Amino acid sequence: MVEDNKNKGLFLGIAAATALVGAALLYHFVFSDEAEEEAGSSSSLAADLEAENLHVVKKGANGMLDPQYMCKLLNFVTTSGRKRREADRKQAIDARRTCFKSEDW
Repeated sequence: MVEDNKNKGLFLGIAAATALVGAALLYHFVFSDEAEEEAGSSSSLAADLEAENLHVVKKGANGMLDPQYMCKLLNFVTTSGRKRREADRKQAIDARRTCFKSEDW
């Protein structure tokens, strides 16, 4: 397929990135809860984005995302992800503490 050694690394890198993305998508489809996806529907996400004034995408003069908008969006994703996983995190910490106290290594 590739005769040149200088392009071989590039093609191997692209193939590895493609395999990683494919594995992540496969993991998501196999292990995601349908009830969780329905509970976190796009309408509630749209309402949350609108409440944070992020529902309108802001672009700069060069056509790329505005840096301030991107920072606010990144912050929104981080905080909403933490809120969504807070119960699972607390449960895991409680289980870890119980095992630590009982010296169940």
